[in-house]
Amino acid sequence: MREDLAQALQRGGIDPRGLNPIHRILLTTDGTVTDMLEAYLQEPMQVIPLAQELIASREPIAELELEAGEPILRREILLRGKLSGRTVLHADSVIVPERLSERLRVGLLEKRQPIGQLLLADRLETYREIIACARREAGPLARHFHLYETASFLTRTYVISLGGRGIMRITEDFPEQGM
Repeated sequence: MREDLAQALQRGGIDPRGLNPIHRILLTTDGTVTDMLEAYLQEPMQVIPLAQELIASREPIAELELEAGEPILRREILLRGKLSGRTVLHADSVIVPERLSERLRVGLLEKRQPIGQLLLADRLETYREIIACARREAGPLARHFHLYETASFLTRTYVISLGGRGIMRITEDFPEQGM
């Protein structure tokens, strides 16, 4: 495992040897999570929007090199199996819309598509850096997964960069059991 990935897991108190293979993959991949989930679960995923708003950043966001007051798109979604109806992932994203192509901006604002698939469709060469991994209780997210609030969730946060600048920070949460 790459040293930076091992360090992110270690900082979050996660021993990768204690995870099942799909969780190790989901926590450390720099690929498109939606495609991996579709391949693993053998069903297409659909995006269920929970919130999407264009707002001014309330505080500086260092990993995106943003000052307070700059415009951001905050997007919160669920990934749910189209056939099973089972929710498998929650994602909360902070996006810098002015750093995106018009096509990508429109795709995010008007279409219910996963970010990774939009980036692929736009054929953008991006870099993903995992900046945090953790294990935590589901809390309020539990209702979307039909779990108890004390259920264990794995979470990771990463930054997607384009041309050396951060264009979005994404935090993904998924249940540790039942995947």
